[in-house]
Order: sequence, then C-alpha cells, then structure tokens
Amino acid sequence: MVTHYYATFEVESGDRIEFEVSGLEYGMLDFQGTRYLGYQRSLEP
Repeated sequence: MVTHYYATFEVESGDRIEFEVSGLEYGMLDFQGTRYLGYQRSLEP
C-alpha cells in the first residue's frame, strides 16, 4: 500500500493549487508558477 500526501493552498484569485509531497516534508511551501520547489522550515517562531 502506498500513501500519497498533497499540499493544497489557495492563491489571491481564489484558485487552489495542489502539489504531491513527500511525507517527510513540512514547513513553508515554495513554488514557482505551477512547479513545486519544496518546503523550507524555520525554527524561529
């Protein structure tokens, strides 16, 4: 059995963009256009 994880967020226009992500990733979503670049995590609050 394979588990798939997705990050979905809504842009100013109200459109939603969905990216498939690794279950090990978390933090700030980085993307360029419709291309998923990854997450960046900040340890500071």
